[in-house]
Amino acid sequence: MRLTYVLERYPELSQTFVEDELRALPDEVTVLALQAGSTLAEAQFEAVYPPGPAARLAALARNPRLVRLTRNWPSDGRRLRGAARIAPWLARTGDHVHAHFATEAADIAELLARATGRTHSFTGHSTDLFADPEALRRRLDAAAFAVVVCEYDRREVERLTGRRVEVIPLGVDLDRLTRSTPYNPDGPIVAVARLVEHKGLADLVAVAGTLGREVVIAGDGPLRDSLRGAAEMRGALSPRDARALIESASLLVAPSIIASDGSRDGIPMVIKEALALEVPVVASDAVGQPEVVEPAWGALYQAGDRSRLAAAITAMLDRPDREAMGRAGRAFAKRNCDVRRQTAELRELFAASGTPDGGSNVRSTLSR
Repeated sequence: MRLTYVLERYPELSQTFVEDELRALPDEVTVLALQAGSTLAEAQFEAVYPPGPAARLAALARNPRLVRLTRNWPSDGRRLRGAARIAPWLARTGDHVHAHFATEAADIAELLARATGRTHSFTGHSTDLFADPEALRRRLDAAAFAVVVCEYDRREVERLTGRRVEVIPLGVDLDRLTRSTPYNPDGPIVAVARLVEHKGLADLVAVAGTLGREVVIAGDGPLRDSLRGAAEMRGALSPRDARALIESASLLVAPSIIASDGSRDGIPMVIKEALALEVPVVASDAVGQPEVVEPAWGALYQAGDRSRLAAAITAMLDRPDREAMGRAGRAFAKRNCDVRRQTAELRELFAASGTPDGGSNVRSTLSR
């Protein structure tokens, strides 16, 4: 099977799950990216980016059918821009087109599939699913199938749209995420995340000075200047350096909240990475985090409650069995977070999606 992946940015530091998924697929994959991502990210694939305006217009002129196909496409000014972007990509399209995130990438995947007679699908993650229910409903109806990454997402999407979706949790590369040093019970308290409101890092910064332990936050984003306090701010790290920081930790904290504008996580991948690295986790009970954090290897607290966050961290640091908790977390990751199992399930859906002319065996997005 030949696959085409459509991404808005590649490579992207906060989307290592895409890289792991691409590496785990046994197929020939062409990566089409709307723009380049972070220079710190570890890219294993050579993406194809849109050519310059002149080349786009020339390709569009050779494919007038694309303009006709956009007549019923989103009418917000992106029609011709989308058609011009994908015109040079038509010859690179594989047997099935898949996009990550229910955003413009999903729209481009739809148009590319329609123009080439293929089927398409997308994986939705978090904020992209909930920002515009009507747009999401249209994207679900157009796709052969859609995947979300946790049961929380599934419940919310089905409530908002009345459509069904598949749940395939994102996996991690367990071979790369293996401890190289013994667990350090006296290591720092660590958080690794983009510095945006829904990551809840303001709560961790607020209690950092009360914990009696070094608190290290790695990441970058619009809240960089406001997140100042007792925590050490490391800035954005490469995936390799982020793994090393997590491995050095006594515990990882994921204090996610639902932001004032509705932005949210599904399940932060850093939780699964920490479990794979045998590091206990303290996480809020927001979004899908209760699906992966259990008492055997972590602790949950009420999202946004800073006193309960501090109490959960303190209680975790007082536990003498944290090394055993780390081993239990690793065992959970092996059972439930293996990227090879995740991509095998996804690939079955790719194969079952059929073609627009030949029919599809997968229509998980139809109304119940």
